[in-house]
Amino acid sequence: MKREDPLGIGFFIPKRYLLILASFVMCVAGTMVLRAGLSSSAEGWPISYILIAGAVFVIFLLMFINFVRKNCKRIMAFQAEQVGLFNFLSARGYFTMVFMMSLGLWMRYVANIPASWIQTFYTGLGSALIVAGILFLVEYVKVSVSARSKNEKTIPD
Repeated sequence: MKREDPLGIGFFIPKRYLLILASFVMCVAGTMVLRAGLSSSAEGWPISYILIAGAVFVIFLLMFINFVRKNCKRIMAFQAEQVGLFNFLSARGYFTMVFMMSLGLWMRYVANIPASWIQTFYTGLGSALIVAGILFLVEYVKVSVSARSKNEKTIPD
């Protein structure tokens, strides 16, 4: 069986399962960020906060839709059916993830950023991450249905 691992780490799984793994990682990260946003302030949710969180959500969701599309295309383009476990993101994707996590931690614990800003920004960002995770899961279902229908067409009557 042919295997492929551009990152060179090992632990091989079928490539379509990378979509489930990416979904899980995005949903867990989104849940953690959303929880941090919702618990960061006791001020409540005035309409301005809801609008700002909504704007942040839309901005990040538009970025994440492109991110999901590119990663799904990259994952399914692997020639081998077994792919390294950590290839659900590209090297650039891992760099971006580490950068965003570092920036988020810096904003939360080092910078003197108001709790209301953390509340709105993290809530919008966390929600967008969760939706991106769901989009990875939708792609997995599409790939699985497509693979199943191809298998049914190749089975002789």
